[in-house]
Amino acid sequence: MRVTILGHAGLYIESADQRILVDPVLSADLVGGALTFEPERELALDRLPVPTALVVTHGHFDHFHVPSLERLPRDIAVIAPHDPHLLAGLASLGFSKVVAVMPFEAVNLGDTKLVPTPSDHDEPEFGLLVAEGGAAFWHMADAEVTPAVAARVRREHGAIALVSAKYQPVVRASMGYQRSRGARFDKREVTGWLEAACSVDPALVFPYASGLKFGGRHAWFNRVAFPLGADEVTALVERRLGEGRAATLAPGDVVTIRDGERPIVERQSSSFVSSPRSAPVVWEPIDTTTLAGLTNDAVRSALAVALDTLISVRIAPWQRRVFETPSSPWHAFRRDQVVWQLVVETGEGRRIERYFDYTGSSFVVGEGRSARANSFTHVSGRTLADVLAGRDPGVLLFLTGDVRTYEKVIGVANGRWVLPPERSPEDELADPVTYYLRRYGPDGPALDQDEPGAPEEAAPGHRAPSSVSVAPSDIEVLARQGESPAVAGKKALLSWLAIREADRQGIAVGGADVDATSNAFRERFGLETAEATFAWMAEVGLTVESYSHVMRGFTAVRLVQERYTDEVAALAEAHAKVASARRRDE
Repeated sequence: MRVTILGHAGLYIESADQRILVDPVLSADLVGGALTFEPERELALDRLPVPTALVVTHGHFDHFHVPSLERLPRDIAVIAPHDPHLLAGLASLGFSKVVAVMPFEAVNLGDTKLVPTPSDHDEPEFGLLVAEGGAAFWHMADAEVTPAVAARVRREHGAIALVSAKYQPVVRASMGYQRSRGARFDKREVTGWLEAACSVDPALVFPYASGLKFGGRHAWFNRVAFPLGADEVTALVERRLGEGRAATLAPGDVVTIRDGERPIVERQSSSFVSSPRSAPVVWEPIDTTTLAGLTNDAVRSALAVALDTLISVRIAPWQRRVFETPSSPWHAFRRDQVVWQLVVETGEGRRIERYFDYTGSSFVVGEGRSARANSFTHVSGRTLADVLAGRDPGVLLFLTGDVRTYEKVIGVANGRWVLPPERSPEDELADPVTYYLRRYGPDGPALDQDEPGAPEEAAPGHRAPSSVSVAPSDIEVLARQGESPAVAGKKALLSWLAIREADRQGIAVGGADVDATSNAFRERFGLETAEATFAWMAEVGLTVESYSHVMRGFTAVRLVQERYTDEVAALAEAHAKVASARRRDE
């Protein structure tokens, strides 16, 4: 059996003795161009083999498409649900061999068996199982599939080779937005559909039956209407079933299934449909135009430096610690498999993007946009710049609407879908960046653990004092100027070795210690405010990551030296004596 992907819900299925066309839409668009195909596709209808049978799963305009059906011969067999309006429409088009079927009422076309599977929706509709020999393909179409339906399919037809899974909650997501119910969708409903697909032990699952997007003046609605991308669903199903058991397919891809063999996917091998590369629809159900940006590139660059300093020096070390702490509320991000995306709107369509990945064995911070992001925070660039510079308090990121969040978090653990609990807005855990800024300000402490009882807002421009003391002589060594590259290289090597020795000996190079080193260094050079520090770093071309590495490395040197005070003192004395050598003939 060969299954050719036509786009949206359309399929062309070839068995040994049948050519079955399912829910065809053979035009370039729908509703006068208000809807177009996503992924885009190109049809060569003169090459489309004449079908021997037509299946219309239900009467919606994107499945029962009259202009497309008018292209087909009227004497082919038509399989349709018991829907009076749909049956009347088929009759008016002149189709003479229409068979109205009930759920699980099999229709045999030669050696090919078609079995309609029921839907829990009020609309008369069905999914379709196509079987030939021992190979079976289950097309869920738009059907609302219950666990009982999936169990019966598995019981009566065995493990299914290929399943097209319903996955997109487009109608309820878009209706929710239109009716002011916010950017949410029913994730239990979605995981119910996916679990139905997974529970028949398929060799391969592909997300399908949602291949449209809005066009023309309606295109703005795409960012609201389509919460899930096919690639995201493919990744989820692979985590549920195992690697290689899900795939994202495009119009023109062909899947061949044979009894006892794994399905074979041939990309773009159809002679009558193909799919050019196109940018996917991105779900972003907020109005970003009201998030004030910045005035020029220099200010944008300074903001990026300031933000990276905050993340690298304060937020990331704290999050790495609480990532491993089950008692921390932030540990829930690991449990729920969150990939958090920060988007700073800096004006003129420009953005600063960073992400925090909580899904692996370790916490990861990345630059740019993560393809696996499932929790999102958009921030006004102007407000964030003012907060980081100490001109405004961080509480603005809580009160004024300068932050917008939305999420689509669905996880998989131990073969089960994991959904975060529903919470009211005031009880939801905020993202780590705005959480930190509104409680501690840009120069707050490097937290050793989550501190939910901390004050709501630290004083603007406040730099947290440290109980750790750093000797002025240590800073002089760190800040000594005029050294040769060879000496600087030896200091870098010493720092590198000290970090590793600290790890080996279990010496914690904690945030408070690194803060103390950084604070002492900044005081030595009059870099009292975050703004002054960022300006200096931009002037000398020092990145936040490099600055943080130097401060951590020198802190490790100091702490390791304290551990080996006696040994180092004796060796230092010997070094001083060696350094006193002079040429004897001078």
